[in-house]
Amino acid sequence: MEQLADGTEMEQVFYAESWLWVHFLLRDGLRRELLLEYLKWPAGSDQTKSMAQQLPAAGIAHQDLVDHLFQIAIGMDFENSR
Repeated sequence: MEQLADGTEMEQVFYAESWLWVHFLLRDGLRRELLLEYLKWPAGSDQTKSMAQQLPAAGIAHQDLVDHLFQIAIGMDFENSR
């Protein structure tokens, strides 16, 4: 998503994934701090590392996000949510 030129290129799946990342990052103090520090940089600034680079450096793997999504899904009652 960091590679999108503007928001008009964002499809529904990107929007959903971005909210999943935010939810995941805010659930832990270290991850929350990483996100908040990243958000302090103004748009278009010459930030040294993208979030995609910072996550692995902090020991956060894409599989951690998948695991988080799975935990959300098993906690939902899909049968009664209609």
